[in-house]
Amino acid sequence: MRFVLDPQTGAWALVHWESGVGWGSDPGQSRLGLVHLRRPGGLQRATLQRCEVQPDARGLLAVFHPAPEQPRALLRIRIQPLPDLPGFEFVWDADAALEVESLHLFDGLEVGRDSEDACAVVPVREGILVPARGTRAFRHRFDTYAYEGCHMAMLGLVRAGVASFWSWEDPYTCVELRRILSGPDVARPHARLTATLECGPTARRIRWVCAGRGDYVQIARTYQALARQAGWWVPWSEKLRQHPDRQKLFGASNVKLWSLLDRRMNEESTVEQQVRLNWTFAEAARVAEHLKHDLQLDRVLFTLGGWIHRGYDNQHPDILPPAPECGGESAFRAACQRILALGYVLCLHDNYQDMYRDAPSWDEACLNKNPDGSATRGGVWAGGRAYIVCSRSALDLARRPQNLPAVKALSGANAYFIDTTFAAGLYECYDPRHPLRRGDDMRWKQALCDYARSLFGIFGSECGREWGIPHADFFEGLAGVSGTFFHNRNLVPELEAVPVPLFELVYRPCIQVYGKYGFDPGRAADYVLHHLVLGRPLHYHQVPPGLYWQREQVEAAQPEVVAVTFVGPREIEIRYAWTVEKPLQEDWRVFVHFCDDQGRILFQNDHDPVPATSRWKTGRVEQGPFRLRLPEALPPTVSIRMGLYQPGDGRRAWLRGRADDERRIRVGRLILDRSAVQWAPEDERDPRNAADPALFLRADHGWAEGLHPFDRFLKNTHELLSPLNALTADLPMSRHAFLTSDRGVEQVVFGHGSSAVTVVVNRGSRQFAWHSPRFGSVLLPPGGFVVDSDRFVAFHALCWNGLEYAAPPFFTLRSLDGRPLATSRRIRIFHGFGDPRVRIGNHVWTVPREAVLNPSDRPVSRQ
Repeated sequence: MRFVLDPQTGAWALVHWESGVGWGSDPGQSRLGLVHLRRPGGLQRATLQRCEVQPDARGLLAVFHPAPEQPRALLRIRIQPLPDLPGFEFVWDADAALEVESLHLFDGLEVGRDSEDACAVVPVREGILVPARGTRAFRHRFDTYAYEGCHMAMLGLVRAGVASFWSWEDPYTCVELRRILSGPDVARPHARLTATLECGPTARRIRWVCAGRGDYVQIARTYQALARQAGWWVPWSEKLRQHPDRQKLFGASNVKLWSLLDRRMNEESTVEQQVRLNWTFAEAARVAEHLKHDLQLDRVLFTLGGWIHRGYDNQHPDILPPAPECGGESAFRAACQRILALGYVLCLHDNYQDMYRDAPSWDEACLNKNPDGSATRGGVWAGGRAYIVCSRSALDLARRPQNLPAVKALSGANAYFIDTTFAAGLYECYDPRHPLRRGDDMRWKQALCDYARSLFGIFGSECGREWGIPHADFFEGLAGVSGTFFHNRNLVPELEAVPVPLFELVYRPCIQVYGKYGFDPGRAADYVLHHLVLGRPLHYHQVPPGLYWQREQVEAAQPEVVAVTFVGPREIEIRYAWTVEKPLQEDWRVFVHFCDDQGRILFQNDHDPVPATSRWKTGRVEQGPFRLRLPEALPPTVSIRMGLYQPGDGRRAWLRGRADDERRIRVGRLILDRSAVQWAPEDERDPRNAADPALFLRADHGWAEGLHPFDRFLKNTHELLSPLNALTADLPMSRHAFLTSDRGVEQVVFGHGSSAVTVVVNRGSRQFAWHSPRFGSVLLPPGGFVVDSDRFVAFHALCWNGLEYAAPPFFTLRSLDGRPLATSRRIRIFHGFGDPRVRIGNHVWTVPREAVLNPSDRPVSRQ
């Protein structure tokens, strides 16, 4: 490695000696950085250019005179080789007279240009790759440990096949990425990507490490050494020695009843605006029993939110007694006992960052203070305006006899979740009774985690940061938010970035990771595939209220459009039909929405069916014709979406057919021109050539056929992701790669050698052929996948193990006797949907639902 510094200009370069690839200062503004000095009129900016360089036994010392009016006031930067990694450490200090506010070190560092293969790798949530090549200019800051900032204290760089990274320890360090577009051709400008490291007054040390030839995978492997040194890398083997029950998280789906009691207050927390009871305590236990006994889910992290006295996000920190609307203390205790008896991890949701004005324990002395002495305000949540509790006070509140000790004694819960602990950025507190810097805030939050963990055994919190790994067992929110990669949905498109599993490559064998918040299962196929790449279980935070599987039965009917006739200027007649598989359970009203391509209603044809739906017989029921006048200014194509609803409460039925996220079946399109109106069927997706966003809601000919849609989705995804995670939770992610130039196909490997587990996912738009060393050619359609290992296999493919399919089914196969599948005598087969045939060895078995079989037996149809 080589570091070059020009003492006349401040121009610098860091070079990988073997390849000659390097990174250096912005050619247009040669300097080592910028320094901001506090002055009576505000901040004064000075450049770090001309300097004196003094070599010594440890390296180089660059001495700058940044303030001309203070020629004897010095800023010094020491550059010295790292003792155990290829790279350099940069340590700065300044005379007190300079009053340094911040140092922008390596200001405008050139990551790369659009003419070369170069990118930055940012550890925001799981991680993103930001290419130098792009068509959008941007400037984006990633503050250390902030919400969607740098979740690890590093920034990766890749250029021409050589990888390096910056790392630091002080949380007062911020990364700014910038893509600059320039050039004479405005339509096709040149792009270059730059980075700046902003160091606050205490961020005095930063490291550059050359990881050698490679990419973000090599960066992660090398960074792991620093994570171990920092004490962040604590593996499952060590955590399980402390508390063996933590292994229950391996393969555990995250099912959260988000808000048993939902109470909405005004911002001042003085007026109750709404109260909604979603589950009683007895019903919550019944939901868990439904998962265990009816859906046969073996591993679940079952979390109760909104169980506290006033409901979700209300009157913290006063949480007991449990909500009387849900049944009160005795019902709460009984529900906890029932859930624990299932063998599930029972987790309770709490919060010690937010305090509300109507809390009996309201005390401004506990609150975090701003520099002017005012209380730090949080968000406006269900309980009104929250105020931030100083983390030193938060630990005291949690330790009160009426808080965590009483909850443990009452519930017997074996896990605890304290909201926002890892999610919120690190705070400063200016109250002289409990002052904090960011590092202090981190340490007090770690102490809070340790205390809760000491009582309950298993602890988790929101999002996750590397500093939380030694103090927690699961993160909720790192894998995704509301069915997508990031809370800021514009982050990936604005930066033209590519999500990569950087966090997994570093920390996978140390912590369980989930996403957070609810999402639409009808649009979630790609989100499930994202979790498949990560090898992580899914989070189910959108559980329907009450005993949903009893209350919201699927009506076995499917609508269609029979005919549309153009009868006059802007006037049509339309007829509908319903295919009824079995009698309907209720009387419903029909809604017909004529929508734009975004699903927004343009006009409607709601009507009462004749005869009433409860009198429909199996077969075909026709309705109409109905004469409709078309509104003015319609788009050229109008989507027709139908369903059934109850006028009294607006409840909609679940129906057969291709539905959107509002339970509307897509039945066709109106194509309009000036002289006529034509009807066309809804665009059909060829299952061989197009991904289906509602893939995991399917259950045709499979295990969950006829079940509530939420149960279908839960069962299918649990059967895919839970066994995979149980098998790989304590294994490293040893490889991740994109197998196609458009990055549509991903391959990931967990572990090493013959026991390694390989996952291939096709998120692209074309079929992809992959060769399995165990099962031969695998043909993946768009949205297809394969999990390949010696003890667990899953696939959604057009060809697997020599058997070709007209449409791709979904199967999983798992060895139950500990032997490899090739020699196992007890193989459990789960059939999710599609063709029920599967080849095991030289025989083809028909498994409509589920079977445990011995491959040496003669194939028969299994139910």
